[in-house]
Amino acid sequence: MNWIKYKALPATEAIKHNNHLCTSLELLWQALHQMYNSTTNRQVTPSILNEIPTSLAIEWPPLSHEELREAIAKCSNSSAPGPDHISWCTLKLLVKDQVCLSHITHLANTCINLSHWPNHFKVSTLVIIPKP
Repeated sequence: MNWIKYKALPATEAIKHNNHLCTSLELLWQALHQMYNSTTNRQVTPSILNEIPTSLAIEWPPLSHEELREAIAKCSNSSAPGPDHISWCTLKLLVKDQVCLSHITHLANTCINLSHWPNHFKVSTLVIIPKP
């Protein structure tokens, strides 16, 4: 771009693992994997977990109908639906009905009280839109 001046990049050094340079993605992956994920030939002392102080459980106040409506109202109608094919627009229509709103709020509060969020609620569909 002609309106900015050339700026030299700072000097960098290749990552070394076991005195070898990581010159490919495969070598870099192996180095990082062995360094951060592998426990082979490492001493493990699980008793240190007993030294971590426990904190009190947080009491969550129940989610109200109005909080749920407000949260859903902020979501974009143009977002793509997830694997269940339920769009935000559909959810906004559902929570207008008092019976549906009560069921959805009850479901959310039960998940919070049980500290369990079902796996099918954690699945999403991502669409990556490349931008220039």
